[in-house]
Amino acid sequence: KTNRIKQILVGEEEVQQAFSGMSVAISLEENIDIQRGDLIAKIGNQSEVKTDFEAMICWLDSNPFSKKKLSILQACNEQEINIQEVIYKIDIESLNRNYTDKNLQSNDIAKIRLHCAQPLMIDSYRTNRNTGSFILIDAESGNTVAAGMIV
Repeated sequence: KTNRIKQILVGEEEVQQAFSGMSVAISLEENIDIQRGDLIAKIGNQSEVKTDFEAMICWLDSNPFSKKKLSILQACNEQEINIQEVIYKIDIESLNRNYTDKNLQSNDIAKIRLHCAQPLMIDSYRTNRNTGSFILIDAESGNTVAAGMIV
């Protein structure tokens, strides 16, 4: 959706611009439904909207990967996600790709294919590390199980 920012407020004071790390309230010219996790971007600088993408992750959990329910937390957006496939693991001794061992153990680094329940606004990590990075959370325990970068 396209809109214009009408007003930026820091507390009760109106400001002309906002920077990363500032807590602000914004008013838009047209009333549209925006909520936490939504992304506002300049025209021509939008992220890609995808439900399926590939990423490099480091598996942090002491338990091996299983097909349990996971959530992705990317910027302020959290939603259900599934690991569709482990494409390969990196052998940390030789840095070779292992396409046969698909079992993720603690500290394994792997390239994976993910599927989101809802579209996610993403960039490659090289383009924008804020929208190109994420963590995976075990939906049952709330523990962080992996950290990743979108490729």
